[in-house]
Amino acid sequence: IEVQVVSESDAAFIGARTLPNTYVPHASNGYFLNIDSGKGTTDFSILQQKSDLSKFSSLYRDGLPAAGNVITYAYYEALYDFMKSFDIDIHPFFEDASKASLIDFMGLLEELKKQDQPDADLKFVTVPAKGDITNLVSLVQYLINNRGRKIPCAAEYVDRKLTLLVDCLKDSLEHYMKMNKCTFTQVILSGRA
Repeated sequence: IEVQVVSESDAAFIGARTLPNTYVPHASNGYFLNIDSGKGTTDFSILQQKSDLSKFSSLYRDGLPAAGNVITYAYYEALYDFMKSFDIDIHPFFEDASKASLIDFMGLLEELKKQDQPDADLKFVTVPAKGDITNLVSLVQYLINNRGRKIPCAAEYVDRKLTLLVDCLKDSLEHYMKMNKCTFTQVILSGRA
């Protein structure tokens, strides 16, 4: 048995070429950039299609330990600042929290990400009283009661994090492209984030 290991971004490129209803040009000797942004990492590959269209070479790979997790953290920062405006510091809640409470909290942040609409102008409708939130469980309960309401300014936090992520990718790509003077036939975006 022969086993061949490929990077995530190479695998995403192979997957894109084999999925129905996905257009990937068959460019002999063309260069492709595949950016695979998942939950925890953003990986990219520069690949060259060979004249035999069933073969390609992976010319360059790089990645960052950041992707969807960076967006989740941006929501945490927005939530932290929002709660701070009510004189509630959420950091101490995590010190004594159970693992189950932490998992619930992270799941809730993921839900807030999915439900947050950039164009919506919603605010939390109930303001927490200073003594109402005493531990992580009560914080999670507060968030559940206000689920679907936008964290004020969350989009700004996300935008800043994404700008940093894109700038890091851009720097790495520009370095390779200057050295090898290549242009891309197609850019393929894949992954969860």
